[in-house]
Amino acid sequence: MGKRLYFLIILFVSLLSTHFISAQCNSKVKANAKLISNELGEIKVDISTTERFECKLNTVSGKGQELVSLQTGNGSVTITFSDLDVSKIYQVEVEFITEENKLCRKLQQNDLIFESR
Repeated sequence: MGKRLYFLIILFVSLLSTHFISAQCNSKVKANAKLISNELGEIKVDISTTERFECKLNTVSGKGQELVSLQTGNGSVTITFSDLDVSKIYQVEVEFITEENKLCRKLQQNDLIFESR
């Protein structure tokens, strides 16, 4: 009985770790906000992928989200959104059009704010 229980535990842990490994996304998104002047900023979005994508820059407020800009592309790129109002909070959302894994189809960077120097 002890060997059988030990075997079942090892089998369960192995299957669980295999599931988590397969759920990791191949595409990655990293966004940084940079203050350019007292009134203007820019957000650079590094997208690492082999997929087609749609990148949205939104402002976030108590009223919800509002689309600022939309860019599409394919493969790894850096997108720069310039002349942004530094008093607003931004969100970057990248949707990978051809991604089969639903957990990896949309990746976000939230609460992007401009820090004063």
